[in-house]
Amino acid sequence: MNDLLQAALVGLARRIACMEALLGRARSFERLRQKADDIAAFLQAAECRAQSALALLPAPQDLLDDLARQYNGIAREVYLVEQLVVGPLSRFSSEDEKLSSLSERICKEVGIADIPIVLAASSQYYSAIPEYGLIFTPPIDSQTLLNLPDLYHELAHHLDGRGRVLVGPRFESALESYVDRAEDEIARLSRPIDLRDFRHRIAFWQDWRLEVASDAFATLLVGPAYAWANLHLMLRVPSIFRYSESHPADAARMDFILRLLRSNTHFNSDVESIERKWRAYQDLSHPAKPDLYDLLHPSELFTAVLDDVRAAIESRDLRVAPLAPGTVAALLNEAWRKLLERSPDYAAWEAEAVASTFA
Repeated sequence: MNDLLQAALVGLARRIACMEALLGRARSFERLRQKADDIAAFLQAAECRAQSALALLPAPQDLLDDLARQYNGIAREVYLVEQLVVGPLSRFSSEDEKLSSLSERICKEVGIADIPIVLAASSQYYSAIPEYGLIFTPPIDSQTLLNLPDLYHELAHHLDGRGRVLVGPRFESALESYVDRAEDEIARLSRPIDLRDFRHRIAFWQDWRLEVASDAFATLLVGPAYAWANLHLMLRVPSIFRYSESHPADAARMDFILRLLRSNTHFNSDVESIERKWRAYQDLSHPAKPDLYDLLHPSELFTAVLDDVRAAIESRDLRVAPLAPGTVAALLNEAWRKLLERSPDYAAWEAEAVASTFA
């Protein structure tokens, strides 16, 4: 076991050295230098821990368990950083630069000082890793505009994950009150609902609240374009009513986004158009609502999250003007209007707009 552990620690040190070399490529981009330095400092600390463990070998049997655990912890951290950060940063390209530049422009327009790097390296859809200040998009999103409203959703995750909390006391109070009333109703009406199952699932809101907050943040900052992008994305999901531990149902989220847009009179014509398309899509055949759907998606919890988000935006003096001329948000709204009004001409218009935006 001493020999095996020694080989593993030596191999890990070699892997760290290779990652540090890859980070050298990232430093050729000025935008990445500080982030590469921060990751390199983490890797150097991990290597020191590995070398300290290596210095204790060969070790007696009673120490091997502890050393094996140390190796396991270091290795998991290092491999995760390699996968999530070092690999994508080492492949940073002109497409990533375009998206990162757009992220910087959006943040400056809104008033966000903590600007994330954006990488066109997602194999799924948009996602954020706030710990490292990264947002991931699909590979072609530096060449098209229609999905970019979701960048604002990920900016909300970025801010919340870096200490600018978006959801707080209003939601907590509303959740507590709602759970008490729902449980009383279940008991009073003798409804055939498993109370333990309800309690288990309503706890999903500890994760759902940030998804709802990010929807609210994006809707407030980018306006109708976010609703169009969300409806467009829903065409790809197997069920608009399906929910998971991490995300509430898409149908409930869409209804919430429309309620929020309806509260702004500047969006009246857009909201009417979106609602017509949304109702038409709902009229199609869909899988039935899963168990507890209605109980788990009360409008009051969505509203409580919105109240917290509004307070967070106000406290940070963020600028909310999605139709302000010359902004990225205004361009994204124009893109969706162009697509829906003049679809045959859209591709040429978008190509010109992308070239100008990412110039």
